[in-house]
Amino acid sequence: MLPTMCIRAERICRVIVVWIAFLACGCPGIASSEPSPSSTRRDELDHWVPAIGLYSGLVMSDTSATAASDPLVGSNPLELLRPSAEGALYLMNPFIGVALELSSPAFRTDFGRPRAFVHADVISHFGFRQDIAREGAPDAMEAPGTAFFPERAIPGQGSTTSAQLNTPVVAVGAGVAFRFHWIGRVWRLKPSIEFIRERYDIEGVVNRAVRLTVGSNGPPPEPSTFRFIEVRGSVAENFYSLGPGIELEVDVARRGPVLLSLGLGGRFYRTLGNRQLSFSGSYTDELGSETASFTFEKDPWTMQVGVGLRFRWAPE
Repeated sequence: MLPTMCIRAERICRVIVVWIAFLACGCPGIASSEPSPSSTRRDELDHWVPAIGLYSGLVMSDTSATAASDPLVGSNPLELLRPSAEGALYLMNPFIGVALELSSPAFRTDFGRPRAFVHADVISHFGFRQDIAREGAPDAMEAPGTAFFPERAIPGQGSTTSAQLNTPVVAVGAGVAFRFHWIGRVWRLKPSIEFIRERYDIEGVVNRAVRLTVGSNGPPPEPSTFRFIEVRGSVAENFYSLGPGIELEVDVARRGPVLLSLGLGGRFYRTLGNRQLSFSGSYTDELGSETASFTFEKDPWTMQVGVGLRFRWAPE
């Protein structure tokens, strides 16, 4: 699934790269980050540099799910409560994040003057609940109050298994930053190892209307009455993932001791441990108990791409 995810993110990355290149090549009104010659100027690579960043982007992962109900109580011959449903969906959730970063002094004087860095992020997603497996249109069901109303005409019947990525999401990482100069700017290439904890809420629904009485043949007709079956099940699970990250950062402006940088990055997480969830739901009334089972599976790979600003404390 990883090559497919990369292809789908290609257009997004192209737009972001063009935007950063435009700013880095000299957007009007942005001060140059290249230091002027001075024998007393302080080199940030000789010191610890804290930073805070704001960034936004997309997190993407493939998922699949099923919904299967048991036979309807009292049916003869046996009849499933609802037909089975299965499906797959590529989840794409926009997000905004805040990152705290700390960079060490450079530990070499050559080869890009590498320095170590660590970061911790808190991410808020703007995602919503999305149906992965679905048949029919499960929703609120109401009695029609008219004669001889057929079961299939009752709106709100169907099955679904849906998922939602909860917030906040916590991520941490560590890596090495390599500095280089290009087109009059200071750039940093930052490979890293990343860890993230995501929490998914999975919900299963099966709705069925069963007619209990049939209208008489003579007038006035007897209104039909229904048994409304609403099976519900849910589960919440944390997924922990580890993988590589890469970021390209460029210094674009300075205001006193604060250095403003723009960054474009991608992270590729592989889920650790179990990726499959199974759960069930039930509905009970005086006529019996109806049950259904649901499954959810997350692809082993999750990709995150984003662009953002970083404010670095680097006095001259």
